Amino acid sequence: MEQDFLQVSDRAQRLRRAVRRTAVAMVTVLAVLASVLAVVARGAQQEAENRAAVLMVDQLASQADTMRERDPQTALRLSLAAYRLRTRPGPVQASTRPT
Repeated sequence: MEQDFLQVSDRAQRLRRAVRRTAVAMVTVLAVLASVLAVVARGAQQEAENRAAVLMVDQLASQADTMRERDPQTALRLSLAAYRLRTRPGPVQASTRPT
């Protein structure tokens, strides 16, 4: 009877250790997964911001082109704004058509 109690106690202790190890492993895997997803999300956010900036530069350049005859001063300002956005530090690479 004493032997049975010790065996049951030993099994219970091994089970608790296995459950604890499994829980730690799961938390570790989830933490790594969350970190990877955060990095991927940040990259996607930066790409979206860059695309929006490129669209803005292209839109400014297009507006400048359409206004050049009617309002040269405004067209010049729009061209300058597009140029400044295109040449600022960062990954923005707008189209290379003349403004």
